[in-house]
Amino acid sequence: MTGATFAPPPRPVSLRLHPRPRPILRRHRLPTGSRGLAALCVCLAIVSSASAGKPVLRDPGIPDGEISRYNVFLRDGAQEVSTHRVATNQHDRGPAYEIATDTKTMVLLRRDLTPVSITRRNEDASIDWRLLYRDDRVNYVFPGPRRNRVEKVDRNRYDVNAITHVVRGFPFGEEDEVKFQLVTMDRIVGVGFKIVGEEIARVPAGDFPCYKLRAGLTGIKGRLYTRKIYFWVEKAPPHRMVRQEDEGVTDVARTELIEWRVDDEGGAP
Repeated sequence: MTGATFAPPPRPVSLRLHPRPRPILRRHRLPTGSRGLAALCVCLAIVSSASAGKPVLRDPGIPDGEISRYNVFLRDGAQEVSTHRVATNQHDRGPAYEIATDTKTMVLLRRDLTPVSITRRNEDASIDWRLLYRDDRVNYVFPGPRRNRVEKVDRNRYDVNAITHVVRGFPFGEEDEVKFQLVTMDRIVGVGFKIVGEEIARVPAGDFPCYKLRAGLTGIKGRLYTRKIYFWVEKAPPHRMVRQEDEGVTDVARTELIEWRVDDEGGAP
């Protein structure tokens, strides 16, 4: 056609991929106050991480062959006598206390009283149940048809069955309050123990200068459930638990020391 013009054919589309341009990174200096705050946060995080694994309790130095007897007053009016025999021995995880009561055998590491195992036996010596602690787990073992289970626990976990001796590990002279997990047969709860005074505890075994400890749940549960348990723990090592009073947390209303001695022939049976 006369006067018609034709555009040149379009260039073929290139399918070659081009590398993305790298973003330009600019360093922004934090104001001096912000840098200080950031450094403080990092330090606090490091301290918090380190303290999370630090044991909260101490070795009270319980003598080998210690024998303690307690009057236990139940809430229903009944009364029992409980005998505790302590032997020191070597466990594959380190030096340990083996504590034998009338129905239970408890193995606690000496360095911080964390539990290794708790075993309850029936009158015929057969095992009723066992709690086995390893790393960050506690295994509930029930012979027979009852179902076993495993629960996760913290580094600082203690067993309610050994509470008479656990309170002896309170870091007296270093802290006035400690918090840890307490393992019971049906749940794991956070608890706090706090020194609330110093008193003379008068019990059948005698008069003892004591620290008075108050124990209760922590967190939201502690605000909802306000009943407490009180412990009178001898001020002098090995910090024997002399008296206990319960505001209604358990079926034990009161416990009192009636005898204490060290058997030179020593040891739990």
